[in-house]
Amino acid sequence: STCTAPSGADVKLQLQWFTQSQFAGYFAAVDQGFYEAAGLNVEIVEGGVEIAPQKTLASGAVDFAISWVPKALAEREAGAGVTNIAQIFQRSGTLQVSFKDAGITSAADFAGKKIGNWGFGNEYEIFAALSKAGLDPASDVTLLQQNFDMSGLLAGDIDAAEAMTYNEYAQVLEAVNPATGELYVPADLNVVSYEDEGVGMLQDAIWADQARLSDPAYCGEAIAFVKASIQGWAYCRDNVEACRDIVVAKGSTLGATHQLWQMNEVNKLIWPAAGGIGVIDTAAYERTIGIASGTKNLDGASVLTKAPDTEAWTNDIVNEAIAQLTAEGIDVNGSGCPSRVAAWTPALFVVLWSTGFVGAKYGTRDTGPLTFLAIRFTLAAALLGAVALLIRAPRPTAAEARWVLVAGALMQALYLGGVFIAIDLGLPSGVGALISGLHPVVTSIAAQRVLGERLVRAQWFGVALGFVGVVAVVVDRILAHASGFTGAALIAAALGVLGISGGTLVQRRKCATTPLVWSTVLQFASGAVLMLTCAAIFERFHVGFTAATIGALAWAVVVLSIGAVMIMLWMLQRHVVAKVSSLFFLTPALSTIEGAILFDERLGALALVGLVVSLIGVALVTAR
Repeated sequence: STCTAPSGADVKLQLQWFTQSQFAGYFAAVDQGFYEAAGLNVEIVEGGVEIAPQKTLASGAVDFAISWVPKALAEREAGAGVTNIAQIFQRSGTLQVSFKDAGITSAADFAGKKIGNWGFGNEYEIFAALSKAGLDPASDVTLLQQNFDMSGLLAGDIDAAEAMTYNEYAQVLEAVNPATGELYVPADLNVVSYEDEGVGMLQDAIWADQARLSDPAYCGEAIAFVKASIQGWAYCRDNVEACRDIVVAKGSTLGATHQLWQMNEVNKLIWPAAGGIGVIDTAAYERTIGIASGTKNLDGASVLTKAPDTEAWTNDIVNEAIAQLTAEGIDVNGSGCPSRVAAWTPALFVVLWSTGFVGAKYGTRDTGPLTFLAIRFTLAAALLGAVALLIRAPRPTAAEARWVLVAGALMQALYLGGVFIAIDLGLPSGVGALISGLHPVVTSIAAQRVLGERLVRAQWFGVALGFVGVVAVVVDRILAHASGFTGAALIAAALGVLGISGGTLVQRRKCATTPLVWSTVLQFASGAVLMLTCAAIFERFHVGFTAATIGALAWAVVVLSIGAVMIMLWMLQRHVVAKVSSLFFLTPALSTIEGAILFDERLGALALVGLVVSLIGVALVTAR
């Protein structure tokens, strides 16, 4: 029968857990009016430990439910007429997390260890991984019932605890390491991903009442519900912080920082969606069925005793929803405008950032370097602060703000202060960029120890190539007998390297999830206070308001401080430190080209070779 579009229909959605960013797309669809525009009045019913969404749906108490595929299929086998109409999560987010000293890096290392699991049907990926590794769950490991938290791991009662990428794993990173007094970092942990182990099972999906799908009205509600839900998830893909705020406002137990982590991780399980968000991939579905029917627990039972019938799932509803969304210009694959922007963002950042060194030379011709920066930071903080107030941007907590101020002191005051002083002392703009370009080496090495980020061999080769490229351009400048190589200028530039390296690490370790706009404002405020103090002491606010100074200030405030800095912080929140820092390898060569054009600084063949080598290095380090 033909499905009829709803008009003001009341429907209920049953979640499978408490309010959190795992369900942000549905909350966003309510908040942004997507359900209302689709002709639905949606009531979202919170889940909990004792609530089985698929049972609630089968009872008729709700109209749709969110449930993991194995659990819902088990209920269907028991007689519940539920059907998967949209597979929102495309990948499994289940992990087994352990401390480094346990030596657990794969399922094969579970042997002889205490392995935690939640039960309630969440344990079958563990049993499948044990079976694949040739381990007997009854004799080769000790399986322990685990609470829905990481207390057992933190107390030492469990060697490896079950966790979701978007929830319990973050709970460990939010706990204090008693040995250091600091929060745990990824370097303290080993993670076994069941998706990577090849035993990941499909998880969050939208389930409908199979019998009612033959009703034109309910069928139309299902299409409208899936369509608006996908709109909600697309909105959360493109507006991560806004969705975090929506979830927090709905009363999530865990706070804003945790919900932002969760939102980012959940997006990774949904996007990219090659076949379209919600479309059931038959290979992933069959793998899930194989594990659910072929893997037995300690009692010898499997989730399923037989393969589900063909009506257990359908792509008809989601395909219709996707067709309507595509016609409206909604990106249903995660490969549209946002992804293209992300692809060219690094290149835009490098070009903008390289002009800062040229701007420093213009800006310090008639104005003291510290005074120039004091004015720049003050104006940038005021302008962006006004924007933050106007758009009611979310604010960091007091604890987050303190670390943002530290990052600002390092990344704004020390880094740019060192660069501007060096250039004011006569160091050519290109050479200043070259010395600053060495900081990715320092940052990448430090990130190994401080943040636990790891580079593969090819990426380290890229780091080496980037370093060689920088050295090549430096040598070219020396051979050209460039002026400005005084000890004081070189020390100032070196301090700048330490500033941006330290600031990058602080940003990633302490400020990775802080609200972007206000974080940038606070960084400028921190830099402004320090530069105003130093300018008053050492330069007595020496300002020459010439055309060059005004032009350099305008460019520095609008393009560099607001534009380029926000791009950099945005990238730091989404990529590992070494990959972001490696982009700076391109800056020296570009600044040298700009210096050659604007200031007639010599550009030799060796510098061109350095540019090419740096490009290759960046490509290797930033490769996914």
